Amino acid sequence: MKKTLVIGIILFLGASLSNLWANSLNQRRVSVGAFSYDNSFICKALTVVPDTAPPDAGHAVRISDKDAARNARDPLRLFQLGLALGPDLVSISVQNKMDSTSTAKKIEAHSTLGFHVGLALRMNFKRWWYLNTQPQLNFQAANLSYDRQGVQVKTSIAPLTLEIPVHFVFKTYQYKLNPAFFVGVRYIGDLSESTLNKLVNLKKGETALETGVGVEIKFSKRFVFIPSIGAVIGTGNLLQDGLGSIGNAVESIKRTKIELHFVFF
Repeated sequence: MKKTLVIGIILFLGASLSNLWANSLNQRRVSVGAFSYDNSFICKALTVVPDTAPPDAGHAVRISDKDAARNARDPLRLFQLGLALGPDLVSISVQNKMDSTSTAKKIEAHSTLGFHVGLALRMNFKRWWYLNTQPQLNFQAANLSYDRQGVQVKTSIAPLTLEIPVHFVFKTYQYKLNPAFFVGVRYIGDLSESTLNKLVNLKKGETALETGVGVEIKFSKRFVFIPSIGAVIGTGNLLQDGLGSIGNAVESIKRTKIELHFVFF
């Protein structure tokens, strides 16, 4: 009887201690590798994470360490100054007046290749996006042709312009080759005094919208090459008021461009 009572008390105490131990484990996040039972529990691998740690604390620390290491190797510069150049295709579209009684019944536009060169100023907000502006001079040979008293005449339109595009650029940054996408606006100012200005009253400046894609090639910390291609679409009519025979025959003149940029930082 006494032996039975002693055994019962031992079993009760053992169950109570086991329950307390189990409750203490439930209050922690426990990762147990393996257990074996030989009169006792033997834990081969036991890792306890404190309750104060966030669920993804380890992952967050790894990412933070990775960014810190990158910043230490290649710190993000707020401003970068570079060179921008490349060819462009200028397209001039002319809408003739249907009811014109002018001697110049039909005005035709001719698209030609041009060239631009200028500076590139880049403001880095994050490694994956930045603001880029490129004040540049554009040289182009777009022209209009028209019949004037039986003679075919060609005259250039805005052969020299000052253009200031402003782009918002979004890109990847983990690799040597990083695809990029940009959107923005552009101011186009006519610096030339062509013979066409004597025949039609053209605006001296206009605003255009543009978008394009490119790739950032990082050769070193101090040398980055960015080739890109973009479309520039004028937002309005270049023609203000008609003068002479050409102006009376033209309804509107609009400009669009395709530009290939080579930017070096």
